[in-house]
Amino acid sequence: MQIEIQMNDATNTHAGAQFSLRRTVLTLLGAMGAFAVMIASYATAELPANAATQSGIETVSTR
Repeated sequence: MQIEIQMNDATNTHAGAQFSLRRTVLTLLGAMGAFAVMIASYATAELPANAATQSGIETVSTR
């Protein structure tokens, strides 16, 4: 069994950091895209005409 130990020089560290940063940015962009789709679906949802009465909200007169 042979174990290889890689030296932590500038080239290995830089390439790993770049890949990690790219993965982080892509993950954040994907999360923002999913959030945008969710918001758009809620914004375009059709509510019933009597949604206020179904949810138990009552209108109160101030007179």
